[in-house]
Amino acid sequence: MKDIINRILKILSTVVFIILVLIIIVIIAYIVRINVLAKEDRLGEIKLNIYTILTQSMYPTIKAGDVVVTYREQGDKYNTGDIITFISDTNGGITITHRIKEIYSINDSYSYRTQGDNNNTPDNEIVPGSNVFGRVVLKLPKIGYIQQFLSSMLGWIVVIVLPCLGIIIYDIMKVIKTMFGVNDKPKDGESKRVMEARKALRESFEKVEDEPEVVNKPVSEEKEDVKRPFTLYDETEDDSEEETQTFVNKEKDNSINNSFQNNEERNGNEEEVIDNERKE
Repeated sequence: MKDIINRILKILSTVVFIILVLIIIVIIAYIVRINVLAKEDRLGEIKLNIYTILTQSMYPTIKAGDVVVTYREQGDKYNTGDIITFISDTNGGITITHRIKEIYSINDSYSYRTQGDNNNTPDNEIVPGSNVFGRVVLKLPKIGYIQQFLSSMLGWIVVIVLPCLGIIIYDIMKVIKTMFGVNDKPKDGESKRVMEARKALRESFEKVEDEPEVVNKPVSEEKEDVKRPFTLYDETEDDSEEETQTFVNKEKDNSINNSFQNNEERNGNEEEVIDNERKE
């Protein structure tokens, strides 16, 4: 069970890391492209854009904190009732998302009067088609709060920096365990028996390294060791000689008694043979 959990966590960490890298690449590419087109006055070439709604002027259709995705139509031609996102020249160049109420066409150029669904009156300005970024084609509720959090320093640290740092630390710890042999768990595709054999081999190498070095004795010392008499007792003890002598004396007495008994038996056998011969 533990191995399964570790494998799932490993897969999740890899997936999260890949997603974060892709998000970073997409954001960087998007920002670079916008900056390049802005310098060349070619923002009209961007077909898709994403905006976060900050006010309740389009409530309840679009609420504050929602994110809208817009698509720029060919020729900046839109229909009545479309919700568009545009730059307001009369409000300091801010971006507004309102619904089209009226359309004006002059020499194939279109202008629009807009109004917020939550506003009582239409907007004062007439919006030229060149100021329109596009028509709202998708709404993502409350995603704007996430976007605002991510755009802050805290959100960048929590969502981007910390996960990447955690993955890097995890990989470093895994490399350290592999280098110093701390991880005794079976590797991917490795059986338990192979893992045990690998562990035993490492322990044998460590045992060999820990064994004291064997010093060869000189030949003279080896000969002296051979000439030493064999003793049954440790000669370093005080009473070892007395005990050894006592043991030798007992052995002598036993051997003498055995010889006497053998002689008596031999004599008895000879007398019996002589008696038998006389009787015959």
